[in-house]
Amino acid sequence: MSTRTVSVKVAITGEQEYRQKIADINRQMKVLRSEMKVADSAFAGNRDSMEAAAAKGKILEKQYRLQTEVLKANRDALENARQAQKKHEAAVDDARKRMEEAERALRDYQEAGGTSEEQMKKLGQAVKEARQDLD
Repeated sequence: MSTRTVSVKVAITGEQEYRQKIADINRQMKVLRSEMKVADSAFAGNRDSMEAAAAKGKILEKQYRLQTEVLKANRDALENARQAQKKHEAAVDDARKRMEEAERALRDYQEAGGTSEEQMKKLGQAVKEARQDLD
């Protein structure tokens, strides 16, 4: 008798790319924080000068752009997760329907007074496989 194995693996597509992008952005943010410290040190005596404000403004603008990229990456990851969840729900519904059909067929056969042991084993195996699909 052949054994049928069905498994469902939920993986969010693009997860590795998402993690890599976030790691890259975090590295860039670390560099920008260092640049901000350098700018603070360079203008230690003139913190309120126009040059100090311009230098800090450029760094803050870069940080803002990076934060915007993080937000976009998070939105994309959320959408991918939603799509994966929909696919998983469909697979679970399909497995549940197959299990219910197998149980109904087994019950109908038992009620009809079926005595074929081979047929009972087949129906029992179908029910067992359908339950495993749900797990």
